[in-house]
Amino acid sequence: MKFNHTTIKDVAKALGVSTSTVSRALSDNYQISESTKKRVQEYSQQINFIPNHMASGLKARKSKSIGVVVNEIANSYFSQVLDGIESIAQSKGYQVIVQQTHGHKDKEMASVAYLISQSVDGLLVSLSPETVDISYFKELCDKKMPMVFFDSVPENINTHKVLCDNYQGAYDAVVHLLDHGYRRIAFLADAKHLSSVRERFAGYSEALSCAGIVMNEDNVLYCNLKSESHMSFEHDMQKLMDTNPDSLLVCGDDLTCESIKFFKKNGIRIPEDLAVIYFSNQDLADLFDPPISTIVQPAYEIGQHATRLLFQSISSKADIKKFEYKKFQCQLQQRASVGNNVVLI
Repeated sequence: MKFNHTTIKDVAKALGVSTSTVSRALSDNYQISESTKKRVQEYSQQINFIPNHMASGLKARKSKSIGVVVNEIANSYFSQVLDGIESIAQSKGYQVIVQQTHGHKDKEMASVAYLISQSVDGLLVSLSPETVDISYFKELCDKKMPMVFFDSVPENINTHKVLCDNYQGAYDAVVHLLDHGYRRIAFLADAKHLSSVRERFAGYSEALSCAGIVMNEDNVLYCNLKSESHMSFEHDMQKLMDTNPDSLLVCGDDLTCESIKFFKKNGIRIPEDLAVIYFSNQDLADLFDPPISTIVQPAYEIGQHATRLLFQSISSKADIKKFEYKKFQCQLQQRASVGNNVVLI
């Protein structure tokens, strides 16, 4: 059975006015009298008429929609980013179409292709852990597709980029561990080539260097949960624990729960056996046993700022010559997963 939509023509016919009058009245155009606006708006509400933004967008050559590509909506960080994106998009009368890559480059390309086929006016993209070749995105930018990258961003594409200060967040986490007496600090992160992971590793290694500690490469583990099996993760984690670290910096929301499961399964006590700090936006951090110390990213603000930049690009009449590279500060939230370690001299 075909659903019969009420159209703008139906509203115009019922009120005895033109379709252009209805359209202008609903968009609060100054050319329409207040009495006519009120009449059109009240009747539209009465019959639950919803304007077809896609159809009206065709005239303006805009779809009134933007596309968002993320790894996984269930990830607390990305869900908070999406809240920020929608808060700006909805205020401008735009719809948000979200695609998940689940960390796979092929799915990422298919998602972008789908969004373009839907004639979105612009794209917000966080690169998947598998994405190394960025030529596809570069080609889209060269063709003037409005695009803003956030979280995991490419280096060699001229467009707006929004992320947190990953370097400073990791540096502060390691300094916090050092201040509490820990010296054998391990590092666990997602795909090595990601910009966010490289910056966090740089902050981690610099903090150790400033403390006069030589970094042990065996204390560093890169693990892409999307491409590795659960057994592979457990095997790699056991190898990391065999290096006898006294503390661990975990760089990724996805790795938070998996590492905690590993510790519980293997009887590793936090913080008695191992202190941990997580890059995580999990709202449940206080409910873990013990509550976990976290480096929190301002995900909502990142989503908002990236969307504002995207709308600037969409509305720009001329080619943009200067692009913004915005870094937000992270916040260290101290909880019970870091104790006071006795340093033997």
